[in-house]
Amino acid sequence: RERPGAARLRLAAGTTRTGKAAGPRRTVSVPAEPPKLASSTRRLRLGTVLALSLFVMIGVRLVVLQVASSPADKARLIELREKRTTTVVLPAPRGSILDRNGNVLAHSVEARYIAADPVLVKNPAQTAARLSPLIGVPVSKLVPKMTPHKRPGGGQSRFEFLAQGVDVSVGDRISAMELPGVVVDRDERRDVPGHDLAANLIGFTGADNSGLEGMEAKYDSLLRGTDGERVYEVGKGDPDKPIPGGYQRYTAPQPGTSIELTIDDLLQYDVQQVLKTQMDKVHASIGGAVVIDVQTGEVLAQASYPDY
Repeated sequence: RERPGAARLRLAAGTTRTGKAAGPRRTVSVPAEPPKLASSTRRLRLGTVLALSLFVMIGVRLVVLQVASSPADKARLIELREKRTTTVVLPAPRGSILDRNGNVLAHSVEARYIAADPVLVKNPAQTAARLSPLIGVPVSKLVPKMTPHKRPGGGQSRFEFLAQGVDVSVGDRISAMELPGVVVDRDERRDVPGHDLAANLIGFTGADNSGLEGMEAKYDSLLRGTDGERVYEVGKGDPDKPIPGGYQRYTAPQPGTSIELTIDDLLQYDVQQVLKTQMDKVHASIGGAVVIDVQTGEVLAQASYPDY
C-alpha cells in the first residue's frame, strides 16, 4: 500500500495538473558573472583613468615648479644644476695676418691644451711633479689647480686649465702617461713663420691667444673671433664624456677674421737686413726704416732696430 500523498508526489514529478504526461524537463544554464577585473572593458576603463591621473599629476607638478615656485626654490634648482655641470671653453680659431700677396706673417697652428678634473686627480703633488717639466709650469701653480676646490660662483670645480698651446708631441706624451683626472685635448697656438720678420708690426699674443702688442693688439677684436663653450652634466667618470641623456648646451665658436697688410714680405726682409747692417756699422742702439709707394702712399716695408 502506498502512503498517502505519494500519488500526489508522482503527479507533481511526472504529470501536469490536467493529468497529461509531461515531456522531459529542459534545464537552462545561466553563466556566473565574471570577476570585476576579468572584464576587458573594465580593465580598459581603469587603465585609462590611471593614465589620465598620472598625466594630471605631472602637469600640476610642472606648473608648480615653473609658475608657482618661489625665488628660493628656483635658486636652489639652479644651484643643483651648476653642481652637476661643467663648462669647457672652445677657443675660436684666430684670424691670420697676411702680407699684400697673401703670404702668412702670423697664423694659428694646431696644438694641445692640458687640463685637470680636481675631483679625479688622485695625487696632486705627484701628478704636478710629472707634468711640470713637460709643460713648463711650476709645481706650486699646478697643485692648487689639481686639488679639489670650489668655483667662484659656487659648486665643485671639475675643469681647470693647466697649460695651453702645448706642442702636439708633448700632448701625446702626456696622454700616454694616463694620469687620473688629466685631460689632453685639441687647442691652437700662434705661430710666426718668419720668426722676427715684421715683428715690430705684427706684435705678439698672450697665453690665451689675445693680442698684446702690434697688429695683434690693434685688431684683436677682429682676429680673435668669439669663443664657444660646451656645458654638460658630469658623473664620476671621465670629465670629457657627458652623461648620456643629461643636460647639454653647445655653442659653436666663431672664427676670427684675417687681415691683409700692404707689407711685402720679401722687401720687408731686405730692409731689415740692411738696417741691421747699418746699425752694427755705426754702433747705434735704435734705428728705423720705412719704404713707401709714392704713387699710392702704401707702406711696403717698415723695419725697426731692435726687432721688438
